[in-house]
Amino acid sequence: MEKRIKSDLMIEIIAKGGGVRRLASKLKISPQAVSRWTRVPVERLADVERITKIDRAVLRPDIFDR
Repeated sequence: MEKRIKSDLMIEIIAKGGGVRRLASKLKISPQAVSRWTRVPVERLADVERITKIDRAVLRPDIFDR
């Protein structure tokens, strides 16, 4: 089984979302899907921003310029 190292940002996203299970529940996806993220998928960006209050430019700086 592959072990993934979470970035500080992903740890913060999960914490502000209330943990993997709670964040997944709010997004109506499985906890396993959230656990596999290395960054927030574009299709989940608006919801993750709303839930965590982390600006989308911070969540995905590769897409949004500050």
